[in-house]
Amino acid sequence: MKKTVHLVQQKENVFYKIMESPIGTLLIETSKEALLSISFADKGLMVAIEPAPHPILDEVIVQLKEYFAGQRSRFDIPLKCKGSDFEKKVWQATCEIPYGKTRSYGELAESINNKKAYRAVGGALNKNPIPFIIPCHRILKSDGSLGGYAFGESLKRRLLELEGCCISLVK
Repeated sequence: MKKTVHLVQQKENVFYKIMESPIGTLLIETSKEALLSISFADKGLMVAIEPAPHPILDEVIVQLKEYFAGQRSRFDIPLKCKGSDFEKKVWQATCEIPYGKTRSYGELAESINNKKAYRAVGGALNKNPIPFIIPCHRILKSDGSLGGYAFGESLKRRLLELEGCCISLVK
């Protein structure tokens, strides 16, 4: 099930833009300095938002389009994530997983020196405010199966296929 954002009021010093992508309508939110979030948006409820021109917004859209077209394997966008210290540590470690590679929840927990926290790692990934750029779709169960994904297993499989991951392991 997709997470959907319903936004009715634009915040001060926050810029929004809607992007049509191959996976659905995305709402991109930035500050003056960094990307804050990417979420699925209900386009019908988004008419109140006027797109705000901003260089970070424009660059996020360019890089996401390249990623979905299979032309980009690394993102170069400043990020600012709201979350606990633990969540931020998990998200940072997730960003270090190369394009086309996967890790298990346990391996990710071990990479942050907390190998027993694999379930907490899953919880942190579920709260990832910047999917695709913080590639939580690259995390699998220890047996190679997909495991959970905030936006559904079908999208997770599709993103892994896009990246050419060992899809035989993720059936």
